Amino acid sequence: ATPELNFSLWFTKHVNLNSQILYTKILENSEDAIQVPDLLVNAQLSYTSIWFNDNLDFQAGVDMHWHQAYFAPSYDPVIQQFYVQQGFQVPAVPVLDLFLNAKIRRARIVVKYNNFLMMFRDYGNIPTPYYPGIRNIIDFGFDWSFYD
Repeated sequence: ATPELNFSLWFTKHVNLNSQILYTKILENSEDAIQVPDLLVNAQLSYTSIWFNDNLDFQAGVDMHWHQAYFAPSYDPVIQQFYVQQGFQVPAVPVLDLFLNAKIRRARIVVKYNNFLMMFRDYGNIPTPYYPGIRNIIDFGFDWSFYD
């Protein structure tokens, strides 16, 4: 069973907190075949506004993803399969992503700095034992529609 709690709080007209909390409990799990964290949290704190006579619509903020420490399935590249393991517990490390989404008339811009906390420490998210997750990197996207 996986109960889920979703909520949204508006602190001001422009500042919003969205959150999702999942609690997963495997009731019957023969030989620990299914391994998932008991607690998973996703949250987003953002500032949204429209400036310059409705010509600049933007959203800026931070996304946070966190899960409780657990024994994640390991990956064997030789057989290209995941398998159940009980020797390496994936740590409970938060992942913070900074983002900016903007729309200027017919153009859209997306900038995202993935795994911001890795700037301050030498480790980050480990989705499966001995394989690091996304390093701190900047993603950029641009879209321009040439029609009215």
